[in-house]
Amino acid sequence: MLRRSGLHTLLASNNESLANVRLRNAEEVEAFLNHYLLPGAFESFDLRRVKNVKSLAGDTLQLRPENGSLRIGAALIVRSDIPCTNGVIHVVTTCT
Repeated sequence: MLRRSGLHTLLASNNESLANVRLRNAEEVEAFLNHYLLPGAFESFDLRRVKNVKSLAGDTLQLRPENGSLRIGAALIVRSDIPCTNGVIHVVTTCT
């Protein structure tokens, strides 16, 4: 799924946030990831310039600055702008 063509942004929850997440099959994994995958490669500079982004699942996530960091939905970005071959990854503190 993450090898689809085009650029994407992954909001990757940290390990603590995923401790209670239970996914039983590939369909559940794909549905889960679609909530945290954005079409296009958005670096933190780009995210700070917009008010909302839409996930592949169709969720609209609000962006707002908070104490020098950036919050996307209920999640706080704790590590940003990790390059990957087809986009960018941001590590977030909680599942939205």
